Formats: sequence, structure tokens, C-alpha cells
Amino acid sequence: MQGTLSGRRALVCGSTRGIGRATAERLADDGARVTLLARDPDALARIRADLPGDGHGAIAADFTNP
Repeated sequence: MQGTLSGRRALVCGSTRGIGRATAERLADDGARVTLLARDPDALARIRADLPGDGHGAIAADFTNP
């Protein structure tokens, strides 16, 4: 299925672990440009660097601290 999401954008919350990370990886693998959202900026940077393709972004945010 690689490339079926080419030209699309995706925002994935909780993207540094578990289902969120797997979802981000799958979307990137299918060609989407993914924006990762989670609390840990270091983990976001590592995962963003590992995603296939380019144009991915990352946002560090903690919803418990507005």
C-alpha cells in the first residue's frame, strides 16, 4: 500500500509510544506527511527522524498544562 496517502497530511496524538507510534509509522509508510504530537520533545525528535519519507513535523504539548 505504500504511497496511497501521498500528498496527504496526518496529525497523530500520543505518537511516541504504543498505538500512536504505530499509527504514525504506518501513515508515513503509506506516504502521508505526519505531524507527531506528544509531551516529550526528545522522543518526538527521535521518532520523527526514523519515519520514512520527509516533510514530517513534531509538536511538543502537554494537555494537562494549558
